[in-house]
Amino acid sequence: MAFSLVGLLMFLALFAGIVIVAGLGISKLSNRPSLDREVSDRLAEIEARLYEIAEDSHARLAELEERTDITERVLADVRDRKEIPPGA
Repeated sequence: MAFSLVGLLMFLALFAGIVIVAGLGISKLSNRPSLDREVSDRLAEIEARLYEIAEDSHARLAELEERTDITERVLADVRDRKEIPPGA
């Protein structure tokens, strides 16, 4: 009977250890809001930067379109004055 009581106590001690270790692991996981906050802050920074890049790209594209229009008008004007051959 003494042997089974010692075995039962060892089992309970092992079980308690497992519960404690699992509890510590869960408490570490429950501290994840700070990690989630860091991730969401970083994501917000990335989204803001992408928005800036998109705005810059739209502005540059608009400028290129304007320059292309000007170049086409100048070339059409030069061709109309017969300064360059039509096939060139």
